Amino acid sequence: MPGLDTDTFNPIPSANASFLSTLQTFLREEMAERYADTLRSYVVSGGTHATAASLTSAAFATVAYISGYRINQVPASITYTNAVTTWVIAHIDQSGNVGNFIRVGSTHYLTQVVATQPSLPTDAIWLMQVITSGGAITTVRDLRTTSSLPRIITPVTDYGVIPRAGIDNTVNFQAALDSASEAVTLYVPPGTYDVTTLIMRRNHTRMIFAGAATIRGIATVATTAVFQITRPFFQCYGGVFSGNLSTNYTTCIQWYAPTANDVPSHCTLFAPSINDSYIGILFGSVTNPLSAAVSENHIIGGTFRGVERNIYSNQPNGFLHISNMVLSCQQNELPTFNHVLASCLENHEGVLSLNQCNIIKNTAEAGQGWAIVNTHATALRSIITLNDCQTEISSRFLFAGGNSNTRIHGLYCNQWVSGLDNFIEVEDSTEPIFIEGDGIEYVRAAGAEGSTTGLLDTHTNPNVVARFTNCTLRNQLSIAALTSTEYNRWFTGDVRIKNSVVADLLAAVTMPLEMAEHNLAWYYHKPDVTRWAVNSSNGGNSFLPVPVGQAEFASAYRFICVAGAQIYADMNVNIDQSIRGQNRLMVLEATLQSEASTTQFFGLCNALYYNDGNVFLSSQDLTDGNGRIGHLASVGGLQAWRRIRKVLNVPRNCSEISIRFGCQTFAQTFYVGNIKVY
Repeated sequence: MPGLDTDTFNPIPSANASFLSTLQTFLREEMAERYADTLRSYVVSGGTHATAASLTSAAFATVAYISGYRINQVPASITYTNAVTTWVIAHIDQSGNVGNFIRVGSTHYLTQVVATQPSLPTDAIWLMQVITSGGAITTVRDLRTTSSLPRIITPVTDYGVIPRAGIDNTVNFQAALDSASEAVTLYVPPGTYDVTTLIMRRNHTRMIFAGAATIRGIATVATTAVFQITRPFFQCYGGVFSGNLSTNYTTCIQWYAPTANDVPSHCTLFAPSINDSYIGILFGSVTNPLSAAVSENHIIGGTFRGVERNIYSNQPNGFLHISNMVLSCQQNELPTFNHVLASCLENHEGVLSLNQCNIIKNTAEAGQGWAIVNTHATALRSIITLNDCQTEISSRFLFAGGNSNTRIHGLYCNQWVSGLDNFIEVEDSTEPIFIEGDGIEYVRAAGAEGSTTGLLDTHTNPNVVARFTNCTLRNQLSIAALTSTEYNRWFTGDVRIKNSVVADLLAAVTMPLEMAEHNLAWYYHKPDVTRWAVNSSNGGNSFLPVPVGQAEFASAYRFICVAGAQIYADMNVNIDQSIRGQNRLMVLEATLQSEASTTQFFGLCNALYYNDGNVFLSSQDLTDGNGRIGHLASVGGLQAWRRIRKVLNVPRNCSEISIRFGCQTFAQTFYVGNIKVY
């Protein structure tokens, strides 16, 4: 056609003296070179033989296209060396050795004796791997390519990988990974593949595992991981990854950036099974992780078995999204298991989200460790989000370290066994900690419904901000819903619970818990001592409002008690602004301090309940006994401002509530401010 670009590999014959030679070259080579340019070498027929009782094979023929050229090898036999592994190829030529491959007579066949699969020479094609033993050909593995079409799915066995336990497949399996391209999906046939370490270091690699095909670690010295993901756009479908119960491995899978240019982003694992490892998946590095955009990564489905720490994250600027996975922290076949250290998820740095996952840590070691650990980080860089997850736990559920941010949106725990610990606990530090819980429901197991622990323990950290909404605490002792393990019924920090319910099985009551912003004790913030009924056993005692200049409140009430005396003040009842009892759980909050001049602190704090006739019904001791109130211990000297919080056990027929503060016995100065009743 006029104007058509007719590019050819060889010159088009012209009417000149070399016409015949040019024509012959064109006819002999042009089609072959075009074929080689578009299709791959393959075996048409033959190319392999069976095992044999001797070292000499049966004669076999081969018809193949190699680099576009057709070869037609007449039947010929090969005699092998005993007790070795031999690799057999076909080459376009019929004479001369090719690299380390030795020619078989004047055939197209060449062989090389070596334990691991060598590189394929140019203008050649794989035929077989042959193993000999006891003077016989015992194993023949077919390595032929039998189609001219580019292979979309390539078995790793094409690279000499042997799917049988007890064979070190590290070199050949790594060769398969290194040869993978965007156009090829690696297929892992059924079997167990023993390796020391495999590294995924090509972009856009895709792997598909058959059934329970297993990559198993066999390292005999300290080794980081069985499998490492270091490049972007990796996709893996299925597969069992096993640490082989070995303490030689830090982790089974490491997902990390070894350099600034090697960043495994946009990677997805579909339904992996992680078994027999002390760390299942290490996202980042245990020590000195490189800050890199290890982002847009996903795990969809999958399970853990016999893994002490399922997922360990320490990847600055890392983002990992986990959905529909079973995170199971159980010993199973693992020979040793640290129940305190064990966790389903441990995050030191990075952003992790769990969506519709099942979180299991239900061994008999109740109270040991945490199912979820969001540990200490810097600058609020340890972030966990849980969405619509279910749990089965015997331990504490969540530990929140300093500078961590944990958000829970929908969480159901149908059997929380521990009666010793709080559901959530924070690090005893001063770094900021943020916890948000929406739609949390836990059910204390039978035998734990009388526990004096509850939802959250803030320890002494004053910088905890926690917000809980739409939560249900079932089989929870109502007065202990805000109980602290360490300091009985008191917390520091800023904690609010709204639109929630506490179902107290022992008290046979279900009541709302609503710490709304409206403060029922607002009237008593005014610097007016007439709003209190003051009782003093000594004229040297005093009760006065004084300025304190705190960020949340400008004044507080000061109690001065002389040695051997007592002083306390009760909120007045039977007045227009008295605190009225309500058909819900009520929470007292206040901020306290003892002054440096205190010889020994010995505080008083009570809730006094009255009926609608102003008749006293009962009282509730809100101290920790022996003069302690929350974080104010019975010691001398300065004790800094601390917030306290307690669920009030209001009688059903109560109409009015009075709160009492005071101190006694020792010379002391005591401040109470920011008084709230929710």
